[in-house]
Amino acid sequence: MELRGDGQKMTGKDAGKTEKISELAEAISNERNCDILIFNFGLDAGFEYVVYEFLDKRTDKKKNLVLILTTEGGNSDTAFRIARRLQDTYDDLTIIVAGWCKSAGTLFCIAASNLIIAD
Repeated sequence: MELRGDGQKMTGKDAGKTEKISELAEAISNERNCDILIFNFGLDAGFEYVVYEFLDKRTDKKKNLVLILTTEGGNSDTAFRIARRLQDTYDDLTIIVAGWCKSAGTLFCIAASNLIIAD
């Protein structure tokens, strides 16, 4: 079951899109030996602890990470802490800026081994 950011269950078109995204992410993950994360939110103070917990619970972590990032920004300390943790966790960090990447998001991008910016 997929949940939206507001905790509601996804239905119809949203669920179909999420399923397609999951299939594509799985194919890329297998081909490039990487985990894929999608960050589409603000980098609010304290959010780093949610990310830490998520990373600590992963049992099938791969060697590299592709992070798809869209953010309106947020707390620069939070961005710095998450970015450093990702650098410590993965050998190679590729960040794809897929939309807005403002404020603290730009600091986050400095941590990338590879940076890809969409139109």
